[in-house]
Amino acid sequence: MLAAARAREADGDAASALTAYRAAVAGLPGSARARLGLARLLACDAVAEAELCESEALLREAVRLSAASSKAAERRVGAEAQSALALLLAQAGRDAEAGKLMGRRYRLGRRVLCYTFGEGGEDGRLSAAQLAALPCAALDRALPPSVLSHLDACFAPAAPFWREHAYHAPDTGYFSYSHSLAGAPVTAWEALLRSLRALVAARLQPAAAAATHVEWWAHCRPHGCGHQLHYDSDAEGAPGADGAPRHPLASCVVFLGDGGGDDVAAPVGGPTLVTLQRRGDSSLAPDAFLLAPARNRLLAFDGSRLHGVVPGRGVSPQPGGRRVTLMVAFWDGIEVRPAEAPGASRPFPQPASGWAAALAGGAPRPEWGETALLAHAAAEGRPCCSLRRVERLWEDVDAGHNAAEGCALDSLVGLPHYDDAFQGF
Repeated sequence: MLAAARAREADGDAASALTAYRAAVAGLPGSARARLGLARLLACDAVAEAELCESEALLREAVRLSAASSKAAERRVGAEAQSALALLLAQAGRDAEAGKLMGRRYRLGRRVLCYTFGEGGEDGRLSAAQLAALPCAALDRALPPSVLSHLDACFAPAAPFWREHAYHAPDTGYFSYSHSLAGAPVTAWEALLRSLRALVAARLQPAAAAATHVEWWAHCRPHGCGHQLHYDSDAEGAPGADGAPRHPLASCVVFLGDGGGDDVAAPVGGPTLVTLQRRGDSSLAPDAFLLAPARNRLLAFDGSRLHGVVPGRGVSPQPGGRRVTLMVAFWDGIEVRPAEAPGASRPFPQPASGWAAALAGGAPRPEWGETALLAHAAAEGRPCCSLRRVERLWEDVDAGHNAAEGCALDSLVGLPHYDDAFQGF
């Protein structure tokens, strides 16, 4: 029963997986793993508060069952369930309860995990001058309708792209595709990537103008699914010639959604989190910035900055909705690595078929050229003023205990060690 549930989940069939996990919970009364699986699905796609309450109860039961087991595998399930429970509580603002379950010295700040998108004076809204000084910027209504329609078709939740990459399978790792920006584009997709570089360089991140290569990847996630803080890097952090990982000149996020409008009051999925932290900084960057997903919003930031995605809080505003995003990184040189299996920086499939043929889009299209994208942005695009400052990216879980131990957050040099900091996702 449990194997069937996990197989449905790996296929991306959330509805069938939910049914299968319920059967597994009913048929395996001592299984912490079945309860953890069902709880996670409920929390990620909840459409009512009752489902969040059920998820909490299941996670507590999974922790209890695991604690009673002598098996190491069951104990690991218990640790996962406890972390998921701590996140659920933290996102509900129940910090005292959450802190007791985090099992770490430090945590992502309360206003990161329990974010708001309100319009009040204390929500971190930035002035135009403050926005201009940031390492990140965003543009709303960024792309022409024909471009947006093409991306919708290629990256819709039911599109072949996800199935043909086994995207939802738990053992599928990071995969991306890279293109040289030299020479004339052969396909509409290649031309569009060049046009996107021109738009980003002109309106958001001037450093992108020097790019010689572009790398892209995509995500399709339920409301409650996040992405841990990380640096975009060549070959997933492999050291370059100088012994240090290489980062893009600029990293971008194109928010697609799954057909919604421009309203950001109730987006599917949580905000993108961009920090001021660079790898190797000797001090801990205090501030970070949150940007809600919104259809046809383009975010660009300094590619060397630490960033991630905060899980969506509470119930999903669209039953079954997905946070669909296209990521694009502009590089001053990146190695394209041919291989049979999906992985980092693969060449675009040639000859193109299936998902690749659909995305390639035939010969270059004038309406997707640099002139067209820049003209659309000038006429229809609008600077996005929805970035929110969060003044405490990290906090001590127990400030008094950390101070007594001589390891209070304010005394750290650089980032907290990964294993010492609770992210919860």
